[in-house]
Amino acid sequence: MAVGVAAGVHAQVQFDDALMGSTTGTQSGGSFEAGGGWKAGRQVKWDLGSAVTEGSFSVELLNWNPNSNSPQHGFDKQHIVAMYEAPHGSPHSSDSDSPKTSFWQVRTGANYDNCFKFLSSGAGFAAPPAGRHETRITRPFGAIDPAQTHTLEVRWTRTGDVTVLLDGVAGVTHQHGTALRLRYVFVGTDDAPAGTYGPQADVIYRNVRVTGSATPVVVVDAGSPVPPVTPGLSRFAPTADAWTEPANPSVAHGNEADLRTGGDGRTIFLRFDVQGVGQVSRARLVLRAMNAGGGGELHRVADTSWSEATLTQLNKPVVDAAIVSSLARVEVGAEASFEVSSALTGNGVVSFAITSSDGDGSGYDSRESGASRPELVVEWSGTPGAGGGTAGGGSAGGGSMSAAGGSAGGGSVSAGGGTAAGGVAGGAVSAGGSAGGVVEAPSAGGAANERIQVNTGCSATVLDVSLLGLLFVLSRAARRRSAG
Repeated sequence: MAVGVAAGVHAQVQFDDALMGSTTGTQSGGSFEAGGGWKAGRQVKWDLGSAVTEGSFSVELLNWNPNSNSPQHGFDKQHIVAMYEAPHGSPHSSDSDSPKTSFWQVRTGANYDNCFKFLSSGAGFAAPPAGRHETRITRPFGAIDPAQTHTLEVRWTRTGDVTVLLDGVAGVTHQHGTALRLRYVFVGTDDAPAGTYGPQADVIYRNVRVTGSATPVVVVDAGSPVPPVTPGLSRFAPTADAWTEPANPSVAHGNEADLRTGGDGRTIFLRFDVQGVGQVSRARLVLRAMNAGGGGELHRVADTSWSEATLTQLNKPVVDAAIVSSLARVEVGAEASFEVSSALTGNGVVSFAITSSDGDGSGYDSRESGASRPELVVEWSGTPGAGGGTAGGGSAGGGSMSAAGGSAGGGSVSAGGGTAAGGVAGGAVSAGGSAGGVVEAPSAGGAANERIQVNTGCSATVLDVSLLGLLFVLSRAARRRSAG
């Protein structure tokens, strides 16, 4: 048998709650902050109205300190964000459901040292691959700055791959081999049994967004073709961005947090790798203004081989004379959106340039800015990977489905392992970017055995608990003392 989707039931789900002074969800405690966002009391809960079988969840976290010595910890284990197939909001109840239901959670707490923990399951506490996977994502102390805004994102595919990302960097992917059906959203904490679980105090949540496809999953004959999937919306982060200026012709600005354009010849360059889309119906380049002024004119750039590390006024590629779209004045902090539908017809690499005839010009946050980085937002239909054209003159590619939220710098991470007969389950995870992690999974006997990552910055040394239990105990005790 093969997993497919029923024809004619494709429905887009797009949910967005800014948590700016109010909420569309059910709120339990907490307070809305003057600067925007909800400070955790207990939880805010939303019902999407239908299950999302592939898509993404994202939230901005402010005043977030997950270190083990954080004063925000009131519990050993805290569920800060989660999604469930069933309304009960409890992994234990998911395991009691018949059939067992799906969920994912992000946990923090004093038990997890300087990290957070990611759990996901397509079937309660059943054994992997369909059942529960658990991974600790380590960070050095102080790497997560409470004074900064951090974006936590979870993406899942119709084939059961679930990835967690922090500030665009993938921490781990759990591979379940069966679709998760996610309908109920929780921030602050979920409804797991009270006692060791609760919210992380004083964390501020902002801009909760869920995007994806409410496509009921059915079983079809193995020999039958799977009907086209219509996810409809993909978001792509730049693979490169930079700006050039005649006043300093040999200076490269590719590693800076802003992008600048103006009448003195300053020009912004952006490149995107569009993959996994079908027939493009609309495309927008969305940026956050960090300086007020004329928004500028957007052009195509045929040459996509430039490097942001070395791009200067002296070696910049030729900018097409034709203006694809333009913007009038933009204000600081405002979102600016260029219509680029005419310049994007399908999969491939595409480059744009933004010029401005305004003497003052304007500036935008770059991809180094994290949550406010530029995004290419593509609306499409039909079969993923069959875009019917090319992006920016590149070759059309099939590619893999890019879940809403776009591609991120660290790339995807595949989790290895599985349940060893009578032994320890798990396996090391190959992590992109600076994220580390080790898979934890139930053993054949049903109990969750852990593989512990010895903290060596962002790299990891993996030890099997079943073989070196004593070393694990001593290691954890030593870390507790150093964190005290």
